[in-house]
Amino acid sequence: MAHVHRISHRGVYVSGRSSSSVGLTAYVSRDHDTGERVLESGALVLSDGGVCCIDEFDKMDYQQRNVLKEVMEQHTLSIAKAGIVCQLNARTSILAAANPRESKWNRSLTVVENLNLDSSILSRFDLIYLMLDEHPESFHRSLTTHIIEMFGFDRPSFVEVNQNAHTIIADTNAQNDLHLSSADLTKYIAYARSKIKPRLNAKAQLELVESYCTLRGLRSFGSMSPTLRTLESLIRLAEARAKMRWSNEVTESDVRDARNMVYSAWGSAGIDMAKIDEGGVDVSLVFGGTATQGPTNFLEKRLESYFENHKQGRTSIAIQEIQKVLGRNEQYSVEQIFECLRVLVARNIIDSFDATTVNLKGESENVLQ
Repeated sequence: MAHVHRISHRGVYVSGRSSSSVGLTAYVSRDHDTGERVLESGALVLSDGGVCCIDEFDKMDYQQRNVLKEVMEQHTLSIAKAGIVCQLNARTSILAAANPRESKWNRSLTVVENLNLDSSILSRFDLIYLMLDEHPESFHRSLTTHIIEMFGFDRPSFVEVNQNAHTIIADTNAQNDLHLSSADLTKYIAYARSKIKPRLNAKAQLELVESYCTLRGLRSFGSMSPTLRTLESLIRLAEARAKMRWSNEVTESDVRDARNMVYSAWGSAGIDMAKIDEGGVDVSLVFGGTATQGPTNFLEKRLESYFENHKQGRTSIAIQEIQKVLGRNEQYSVEQIFECLRVLVARNIIDSFDATTVNLKGESENVLQ
């Protein structure tokens, strides 16, 4: 977030914990020379044409977040204070970061419930990514190496961590990589935003229609389908990709890349995008109540069925057996399996579990319940 703020030619960084609705919008003050009331711009107006970075987004109160609704929907800000009635431009992109209310992500809850935010606010964001600490040891080793190098003397251009030997191999022969300084990248983005005004060609329009209709599909009763805001998000992302190419035409490939970005974001939130061909996508895991397509929901049902069918004459099942049942194409991390087991314990489906074993409930216990 700090890097995005630095490379934006009109970037404003605020904290949700210390900012107010007046600081985000505008406030009225008195001019010392003329004595007249004047309107002073807030963060959203100052970042017009740039990026407004909001940290601790979940710490903002309800009134502060309501201010963002008009800005994110209409790119304007209506003011009616001290006899001053006007409408200011706030054509800004909003980059926000929030933490789960329980300090740890609960996979049995939706994004709205984890962040304690309104679905009307979340639905206005084009992309929502979950950054969960569920990486293998090689990732943490590589990240640790990178951070330690920032405090050292030797800083190779590329670092590869060998997971088996735990060695660091410095590769200084990356001749084909294109490197841009922060100043050059700022100029590049500023020129693209101000000078490039791309339009959708015929093929791109058809691809947008197909992408949106595929996302909606034929949803069952009680599920939640993508809305027209999703279509607007696809258009904005496709236009942004064309701008980065300095192209005045949005092509079919731009639309496909925009669709893949939406797929990636929703997939990180737990929506099973592999089920899209079976009747569209249920986005209730992100914006609404309990979803029916989240990967952990499928895993929970699968584990419950397996325990029910294999508990005869057994008091426990090994974790290794569960991982073997999931098959070679395992898409669930150990943390996801443990999270589902916690839910099953809370539902009294199983008795308890540890790092190696799942303890099943006996027949007498199930009858008493």
